[in-house]
Amino acid sequence: MPYIAMKDNTKIYYEERGEGQTVLFLHGLSSSHFELRPFMKNFEGEYHCVCYDHRGHAASERTHKHMNIHTLGSGLARNHRVS
Repeated sequence: MPYIAMKDNTKIYYEERGEGQTVLFLHGLSSSHFELRPFMKNFEGEYHCVCYDHRGHAASERTHKHMNIHTLGSGLARNHRVS
């Protein structure tokens, strides 16, 4: 499984498919990448599709940080290590 390690070493699961301009798919609270797969399938023929599980969701690691929209979205603007 592919993961991105955040600055606090929390591992975030992601999937990517297709080639071309990148489209990022984000799931809602209490959801996961599983619900995004049908959407990605519709776009992967023309785009590079990427989705991930927010912290504490599905295949991503749990964290001790306070879980709110700011915390969940902050990973999009940070530098990461791909592992």
